[in-house]
Amino acid sequence: MNLFMRHFSPQTHHRIARMICQRVNIPIRKVFARDRHRDYCVTRQIISYVLHHHYKYKLSYIGKMFNLDHSTIYHGCKEVATQMQVNHAFFEKVSGIVDYVATKVQKPKQKQPSTEY
Repeated sequence: MNLFMRHFSPQTHHRIARMICQRVNIPIRKVFARDRHRDYCVTRQIISYVLHHHYKYKLSYIGKMFNLDHSTIYHGCKEVATQMQVNHAFFEKVSGIVDYVATKVQKPKQKQPSTEY
């Protein structure tokens, strides 16, 4: 586990996933299952995107969470970023989710470099 993730409680990633599932009205058990229904896959990709891009979780850690390879998580994050660029409605949806999660889960504060010698 990297130093950045030590600032989160051990269940923060599951809490974020649960909040996103509630927001999009998708059962969390379906997202963590191997179900390939489009709505479940897109929700899984959005969760991966939020965890990786906004909370700096490693792709391999997110992959273990979903029992997927890190390259699958990378592809999902890239797909979300691409869709956000070309589909305004999708951009609004993901931005709303990110804002909602940000109000509930604080990002850890970055340590300031010491100025004392």
